[in-house]
Amino acid sequence: MLEGLEKWLRHRLRSVIWKQWKRGTVRFDEPRKRGVGKDLAAQTAGSAHGPWRLAKSPALSIALPNAYFDSLGISEIDGSLVAQLAEPPDADPCDRERWRQPTYVDSPHLNIRALVTQEPPAHQN
Repeated sequence: MLEGLEKWLRHRLRSVIWKQWKRGTVRFDEPRKRGVGKDLAAQTAGSAHGPWRLAKSPALSIALPNAYFDSLGISEIDGSLVAQLAEPPDADPCDRERWRQPTYVDSPHLNIRALVTQEPPAHQN
């Protein structure tokens, strides 16, 4: 289940980034800066397909690899993160059954726009 959520999240982020690159010249230049070949970048920038479909394209997979999202701090989701996001902040960890019910993750800690627009953190050796 979590693997599917990770795939969907990366797909959604690629789609959002593609939407932010609004003009055709930017949609050509940004993938080129990120290592996509000239022909593939031109084909993708001129495509009539929508952002969701193009998020699965080879050009965006090369320009925005999983390592790019990891560098932004979006690493692999594990069970503890999901439990942390779904658990109310004032919940007693010993009394989980009382408040356990279907929850929808709506956390102010997940600011996608800030993650996408910020520079990747510098690697410390």
